[in-house]
Amino acid sequence: DSLRLSDEKSDQLPEVMEQPLIETIKRSVERDPSVIASILFPVMGPAIRSAIADTLKGIVEAFNRSVEHSFSLQGLQWRRLKRLNFISSTLAA
Repeated sequence: DSLRLSDEKSDQLPEVMEQPLIETIKRSVERDPSVIASILFPVMGPAIRSAIADTLKGIVEAFNRSVEHSFSLQGLQWRRLKRLNFISSTLAA
């Protein structure tokens, strides 16, 4: 009740309460980190899984593009030309 009345009289309550709340949370985490872990897990677990899935999807897509390019007609021609250029530059040296 006193907090509600105090809040109605002044906008300073959030500023006044910020530091004590931060210190209380820090002490709580130092005493028992599992409490904050159990609070954050429902939010962080799916976010982490999503980030990992997105990263793996990007890696697979890049790998597929590389394989497709390597075995395409254009990729094979490019490699053939590169090999011919290497051979001609080696013979010229």
